[in-house]
Amino acid sequence: MTPLNRWVFRLLILTGALAPLGVRALELSAGQRAELEHPTWLYRPQGYVPVTNAERSVYVFLSSECPCSDSYVDELNRLSQKFPKVAFVGVHANPGEPAPAALAYFTSKALRFPVIDDQAQTALTAFRAIKTPHAYVVRQRDGKVLYHGGVGSERHASAEMKHYLEQALEQGDDPQPEQTKTMGCVIERKDSV
Repeated sequence: MTPLNRWVFRLLILTGALAPLGVRALELSAGQRAELEHPTWLYRPQGYVPVTNAERSVYVFLSSECPCSDSYVDELNRLSQKFPKVAFVGVHANPGEPAPAALAYFTSKALRFPVIDDQAQTALTAFRAIKTPHAYVVRQRDGKVLYHGGVGSERHASAEMKHYLEQALEQGDDPQPEQTKTMGCVIERKDSV
């Protein structure tokens, strides 16, 4: 089981793992647990080498059609290079965005980290993500969500924005604030499509 799979499984199973979000522990079906143990990768950069022994991971919900999400791709690529000991993983959970089109988009953007195909919306449900881009910083050893919210303070990435995700990563295990407002496009839920 890879570090990513171990973390996702622990996060969802451990009682209180999502307590910082005010969310009670989730009960997952056997099918959901099996899916999380073996995620389906939508995109993996050519030559990608997974981060081994990462202390923290960043999971960021992305869209191939949302202009807000698109505006943060360069910032996310920059952060993934600035923090090489942090495992960055994108999550694509929009049922209205066909996988082939999403794959073409992520490939054209030269994303430097892999993207999970979450069409079953298992990760979306677990994290309670709302918009794209919506970022989560997770401590690997116990699955605790240290930060969640926007990558930056603006709807579209700009030089004037506050760099929320970068600040959270720089602050280690006690980022302040722990939560910020997420700006972007609402993620479609399967039951509403």
